[in-house]
Amino acid sequence: MTAVEWLINEWLYLDQQFDMCLIDRNIYWDKLRQIQEQAKEMEKEQIVRAIDNVYFDKDGNEMTGEEYYNTTFKSE
Repeated sequence: MTAVEWLINEWLYLDQQFDMCLIDRNIYWDKLRQIQEQAKEMEKEQIVRAIDNVYFDKDGNEMTGEEYYNTTFKSE
């Protein structure tokens, strides 16, 4: 399962809990933030695993998946 698929499933489940009044608005937003952060971390891990030891930068230098992720996606 991809990070995006996981996020969609978790979000739908969270929406169901909210719609059935099993959780209130504050819990909904807290949990939503949590699953979004977890999905981002899962996506990072998937990218790192996919790129590890197979990516070369424009100068021909090998990059690890972590270096590729940080160079390509890390904006913080």
